Amino acid sequence: MKKMDVVNVALLCTGLAACGLFAFTLRSDRHESRARQEKQTQEAVSLNGEGKTLSVAQEQAQTADRVRQHDDMGQQRANHFDTEHQTWERRGGYSGARIPEDQFTKSFGKSHTFRMAEVPFRNNGGLLRFKYAGHWMTMMDRYPEYWSADWDQKDDMYVDYAGDGYYLYDIKFPGKPGVAISISN
Repeated sequence: MKKMDVVNVALLCTGLAACGLFAFTLRSDRHESRARQEKQTQEAVSLNGEGKTLSVAQEQAQTADRVRQHDDMGQQRANHFDTEHQTWERRGGYSGARIPEDQFTKSFGKSHTFRMAEVPFRNNGGLLRFKYAGHWMTMMDRYPEYWSADWDQKDDMYVDYAGDGYYLYDIKFPGKPGVAISISN
């Protein structure tokens, strides 16, 4: 409703108290509608992790995917990680892609943590894959049973090279073995 319409409606009212209340209600509704539109516009241009803009519908779909992926994570939990996991040495050696040394020092190791919920990830044929620092990484083992149920949402993780290959570590568990990961470009 336009400002002039509010004035015309107000003139038609007979009681001064009723007029003031009615005109205030119309202005208030218009203000709330404008505020709602501005909020939707701001939400529509929120950024995803790769710096691209998402519409509200895309953002909602991405959130739904994250919930499904989080549920998939629970199915990837080891019962006895100490006996179930294998080092790269036991697997016959690491044969995946190598990260160049200069990139490794900039983005990898214990001083470069991230949260799984902040990076693209998916379940790929029963193996969890995630993308970090431009590389897709596949978890070769199920994650340890002592990691929390919401580790992918709340725990700081890091990727490091340990003797015979790359591993994913949860910073909450220093000294514990990491999950073997294979890297692809």
